[in-house]
Amino acid sequence: MPTSNFTYDQPANKPSHVVKEEQIEYGFIGKLQDLKYEYRADIRDRAALERNFREKFEALNRVKLSDGEFARPLDEIVTPDVFTAAKTLSTINSFTREDGTPLNYTLGNIKDWCKNTFEVVNRLRINTDSSRHRFDVFILINGVPCVQIELKTLGINPSFLWNWFLYHLLQEMKPVFERIATGSTIKTIGLPFFKALCVSVPSLPERQRIADCLTSLDTLITAATQELETLKT
Repeated sequence: MPTSNFTYDQPANKPSHVVKEEQIEYGFIGKLQDLKYEYRADIRDRAALERNFREKFEALNRVKLSDGEFARPLDEIVTPDVFTAAKTLSTINSFTREDGTPLNYTLGNIKDWCKNTFEVVNRLRINTDSSRHRFDVFILINGVPCVQIELKTLGINPSFLWNWFLYHLLQEMKPVFERIATGSTIKTIGLPFFKALCVSVPSLPERQRIADCLTSLDTLITAATQELETLKT
């Protein structure tokens, strides 16, 4: 995949207990860049999006289209029907060119996925006569906007454990729960146990680091498992 000519600079805001959308966006795009996605800061509107798609389409299919011919695949991929869109993305399609010859084309390399181009754009504006839309993040595969992601501000209250930290803490205590649970068919633990339960709670920044580290490990384990399953097939 090509190396990005753009870098996504972190906002100057100092970190706080409230994670702002621009900070989430920065972290998310940074993760994608680590995975070799190309950040396209130059794509900000529909015209730039279509120009990029045309460039990727012609390169992938080794063809040069007229404006009229390019409108054909462009119209076909724009559909509200999820099934139709998925079929168009994953199969070989065709249309008749202006000279009467057929053109078989594809929107992605299914057999050799690493030969596709993966890009990420943000703050994309699509305006029509009746509406105006601004999208937080789009993931493009060969220029096709395949995934739309809307980022929302996450307010964090320092007086409570973060959900991920609490989740991993309870996972570590699973042997304890299994040992004291009672019942033959369905094992249960009484409420008095949890009311009396005491745990050591580190500082908020340390909780953040612990939860982030464990979540990253979970992600790596999941990715490794999927890769092993792929190699088996």
